[in-house]
Amino acid sequence: MRRPNGWPFALSHVTLVLLGAHVVGLASVAGAVCVGDCNGDGKVTIAEVQRCVNLGNGIPSAACANADQNLDLQVDQMEIEACIQSFLDTANCPMIFTPAPTGTRTPLPSQTNTPLPTGTRTPTATGVPTNTNTPLPTSTSTPLPTATSTMGPIGTHRCNLGGTIADSFITLHAALPLAPFATAGAAVDLSCGTIGANGKAPCNCSVQSFPPLLISGIFWACVKPTTATCPAGEVDCNGGNAMGLSVEAHRNIGTCTGNADCLTQCTTLCAASGKVPFGVPSAGQCEGFCTLGTQSACTTDAQCLALDEGSCNGPDGLGFGHVCDCTCVNDSAGPAGVVGELSCQLAFNLTVEPNPGNGQACDGGDVSIRVGDTCAPMTTAAASGIIMNANNAGGTFPAGAPFSASGAPANCTALTASTTTGLKLVGGTAFYASTIGDILAQISAKCN
Repeated sequence: MRRPNGWPFALSHVTLVLLGAHVVGLASVAGAVCVGDCNGDGKVTIAEVQRCVNLGNGIPSAACANADQNLDLQVDQMEIEACIQSFLDTANCPMIFTPAPTGTRTPLPSQTNTPLPTGTRTPTATGVPTNTNTPLPTSTSTPLPTATSTMGPIGTHRCNLGGTIADSFITLHAALPLAPFATAGAAVDLSCGTIGANGKAPCNCSVQSFPPLLISGIFWACVKPTTATCPAGEVDCNGGNAMGLSVEAHRNIGTCTGNADCLTQCTTLCAASGKVPFGVPSAGQCEGFCTLGTQSACTTDAQCLALDEGSCNGPDGLGFGHVCDCTCVNDSAGPAGVVGELSCQLAFNLTVEPNPGNGQACDGGDVSIRVGDTCAPMTTAAASGIIMNANNAGGTFPAGAPFSASGAPANCTALTASTTTGLKLVGGTAFYASTIGDILAQISAKCN
């Protein structure tokens, strides 16, 4: 028999069932944390917000399980906004519920419906109270942080060269047969900026210390630190950029009226093979003109040294006249690089001192040639180099084919933590008309 106005009974039954379900739900929940609370300490810091932003934009960052609210193993835009809301209002943050271990569910008590006594009417229900919905407070959207950094600037870190001579050395490819020079004990600084949204950061590298190099018993090559900065390279924390290096030097591409004219000719020549002019220390090297300052006409290095204008392009005595020497470089050669590939131009100051000189190598007291501040292109990818028409005699250094070398990339997280071990830079640069003729300097620098 249907009970008249049966709402009180029906509502009581539904309420009891829902209450039981709620009790079961509470028994299965161990706790909850704010979305973005990566370390579970009950608050969300700005650093944790940045981590959420980085993860949502594909930038390498430490993992944050509590940024993944919907458990799809990734961080989307809604979850980034939830992280920000957690930072702004920890007391009312979006939550991630953590289930308790299996087996703790509490069974529902048995439901027994007791029939009402026959003939007893149930008082008419006065109705269920009307449920008034209170509007939620208006939410003010906060702009998202820009995803420009993983960990801030990578910073400056020391690379101490070491290992065997197969790892860290300088080989001078020239007319004279010269064994590789060991450079263990030298030090190079790597200075990289902030990682951008594309996973790249600008990088510079510079010599901090270097052993004097006695060349064929004739002169000392003195490689020293400089305050000058070469054009920046980059570290590729995401991978994908081609960062191979190809150096092609040409002795005498034609006559020139000065360094500016030589640079114009060199630019045209290099562009034909997808390269750009590269100079030590200037890209326009017209023989018979000083390398620095006003680039006066010269016939000897001593003249430029006295004028404080570097060295004289070409051999002393203008054995080859006003001809243009040109070095072309491509620093984005080869296939797409792996994660952590790095390129830079190694900055150093180069002078030459005689041997025996004043009896002390590279003390700066008896400089005979001041080459000046110099840049040498380097990479952790593959590098090659050659001088064409070496010594203006039609051959090449090395003989027949370019040298070939392979570096070893960095790990951006390790590099930021100043761990440079295993990183290896390879590259080289050309010097024309030295005391022993044209030289292609091949450089290998491995951090120990």
